[in-house]
Amino acid sequence: MHVRAVAVLESCLAAGSLGAVPQPSPSASPSPRDVVIERLQWSKAVDGPEPIAAFEVHNDFGDIRARAAGDRVLDVSMAVQRLDPAGDKVGFTVERRGSAVALVVSYPPGRIRDSIAHPPKDSYDRLDLVVFVPAGVILRAHTLRGRVEARGLKSDVEAVTEDGPIFLRTTGTMQARTVSGEITALPDAAALAAAGPPLVLQSVSGTIDVTLAGQPGPELRVETAGEIVTSLNVRRSRHGVRTRVVSAPDARAVRLLLISSQAGRVRIVRDDPTP
Repeated sequence: MHVRAVAVLESCLAAGSLGAVPQPSPSASPSPRDVVIERLQWSKAVDGPEPIAAFEVHNDFGDIRARAAGDRVLDVSMAVQRLDPAGDKVGFTVERRGSAVALVVSYPPGRIRDSIAHPPKDSYDRLDLVVFVPAGVILRAHTLRGRVEARGLKSDVEAVTEDGPIFLRTTGTMQARTVSGEITALPDAAALAAAGPPLVLQSVSGTIDVTLAGQPGPELRVETAGEIVTSLNVRRSRHGVRTRVVSAPDARAVRLLLISSQAGRVRIVRDDPTP
């Protein structure tokens, strides 16, 4: 079964469009072109005869911000800045893929050319989205230069960017990969104390900043050619230009936290609330 929605229907967007910015007075410098902002919406219940177990979001044209849903409905709100001078419009499609639903932000086929590695940001439309994710539904978020931000989720999260920043705070398992973006992770204390797959944070040159809460902490394995900053009880070793850190043995540790970077700085701190 497939669910598909394309957000380029003018008749559906007219009510959400803010229209053109008013023209400046003759004494002001003229704007190079008007900017139109449109509001798009998509939602779907996750329970039923064919429940949704995972939500995949691919957005190469803006940010992805995720929050916990108060009900059992996936709800996505989008703000689109119409910047493309060619007049082509970015939109989105939604497809059912087994137990997962995938929302993909894209231009019409053939519109984007890859001859320019980093095109000017005002040469294409920008689409930023906020998604409300029900508890237990896995979120997989992918961007290029956009931000991935997951706050207060009650599910597993996988985040991938090229050089956009990643912020993760969830009660579930977290995995994050970036090239030059910064990763900020705040694993939940209950998640660290429960058995499950390892938490994985990876970058090429981006910094990785982790704040741990609760006792016991996870079993740590960290490796990078960059600086490792931590006040935790760890053992350090050198392997060529790379530094490797492992946590001191703790029989109470349940979850494994793997952190690796080619050259990025890694910082790990503990945030224990005062009784």
